[in-house]
Amino acid sequence: MATLGTKPPHFMGIRDIGDGVAMTLVLIVQFNGVRFFIVAADPDDYGVGQALVPAGYQFNESIESKFLIELAKLAWGDFDLARVQASERLERQLASLAIDACLPTMQHLALSPIQAAQTLQDYYLHPQVYTLQILTEVIKASQVILVRCLQGYVWRVTVDREDLVYKSLINVFEGHIGDELATYLKLRSASIKWKVPKLKGIVQSDERVVGILLAYIPHKHHSLRSLLDGIERGTIAPEEATVSLRQKWATQIRDTLAGLHSLGILWSDIKTDNVLIDEDGDAVVIDFGGGDTVGWVDRDKYGTMEGEMQGLNKIMAALGVEPTSN
Repeated sequence: MATLGTKPPHFMGIRDIGDGVAMTLVLIVQFNGVRFFIVAADPDDYGVGQALVPAGYQFNESIESKFLIELAKLAWGDFDLARVQASERLERQLASLAIDACLPTMQHLALSPIQAAQTLQDYYLHPQVYTLQILTEVIKASQVILVRCLQGYVWRVTVDREDLVYKSLINVFEGHIGDELATYLKLRSASIKWKVPKLKGIVQSDERVVGILLAYIPHKHHSLRSLLDGIERGTIAPEEATVSLRQKWATQIRDTLAGLHSLGILWSDIKTDNVLIDEDGDAVVIDFGGGDTVGWVDRDKYGTMEGEMQGLNKIMAALGVEPTSN
């Protein structure tokens, strides 16, 4: 996968248009020698928004507007360290989401790193420049038809006759939700060989983000745990999880976890409940939103690489294969 150039992303913030503030994000990214301006434009910003925003775009209903409205609120008032730190955290989160969303386009437009012979003038003073506009595709809650509850706040649904999975979220500004959305964007941007759920959309109700939509993964059993428990109880035939199949699943889970770690992603909610065996007989790791890992990862190791290895080894033990060395 291509990587960002040596010039770090630079957040230019919100634009003052004189009559108040137009919530418009401008993020500068140097990628493979090409400069990208990533813009999330408020249509009221006549200098930027009206030139970039297509007809029918509902800025006030978009994900980007929620971030920018929150940033605008944090920008006002006397100096307050806590507010400044909150603003910086939100800027970093927004920058991460924007870059992950735009990475496939940047990879297409800037195919390879700059050549060593390129001059300083070409690279810094007159580089090739593209402007990318962020537009959220929002699905209304009224468009989502519930089929059946899979677990807790996770439902199998249909949208325009397509089978999907709806995961309910409380508020996009809660830390773990922003992290989970960023994770799915990063996975969508990466060139990966292993199977993981694919982000399909964001669901909104009453101008509030209420959930995300993921591709539905057809599967026979509720989870790897339910499959193994069923075999142990005698309600599922042992042939559905032979030694060779368990070895294959163990390898696929190890490879997926290694791939996640290479992207800077922790699985965190690591347990057999969060592994599906799809209709092709492959193991698919799911759920990157964090959760209850009691019995799988010690509390003081949760969210660490040590905890990841502890949980992985317990999955290997459940499959009856050799644990993974640290």
